Amino acid sequence: MKKMITILVALSATVGLFAQENNLITNGGFEKIVKRSLAQDKTLQNLTKRGWDFGAGPLVEMPNGWTPNASAGKVKLEIVKKAEKADNVHSGEYALKISNEKFAHIYTRGDKAGTYEFTIWAKGKGIVRLTAYCYGKNFYKNLRLVECKGLNDTWQKYTATVDIAANDKRTETFAVALTVDNGTAYVDDISMVKVVKK
Repeated sequence: MKKMITILVALSATVGLFAQENNLITNGGFEKIVKRSLAQDKTLQNLTKRGWDFGAGPLVEMPNGWTPNASAGKVKLEIVKKAEKADNVHSGEYALKISNEKFAHIYTRGDKAGTYEFTIWAKGKGIVRLTAYCYGKNFYKNLRLVECKGLNDTWQKYTATVDIAANDKRTETFAVALTVDNGTAYVDDISMVKVVKK
């Protein structure tokens, strides 16, 4: 069971924002795992041809609710288990390990445009990013949410409060993408909580 993250944010003396407890990220702690067949899953086969490594198979473990994108790259995606090496999991029983030499990402459902507080725990090497893929009528744009730099062997918490539509009011909905650039990083406990005026 993942630890509930509750965050209270005061932006100024006159305007207070409260981040609700509900984590809107699907499976942000990677506790729900699905097994997929490399021999039968055409999507995984195509991604493998483009440089993705999901393990030897015949069944590979994937985080439920997260989808690898179709970008070519040299990227390895692994579910790590607390039972095998406790230091590689921040909380719960599982975390995600991503090794990447080129741009590639996995993504999950976001929500409607609004203000959210994003939190991610990470360690390792490289740069970990959360990015919003913003959509509207005949509109698409990327928006960086959280950038994790200065990673080392200790779990670190990175947090940012972002108004998804602040830079472009055409944004209606968004998805959340997770990337690791030029390194190997462990990621756990990703959360997105709606921020409302108090």
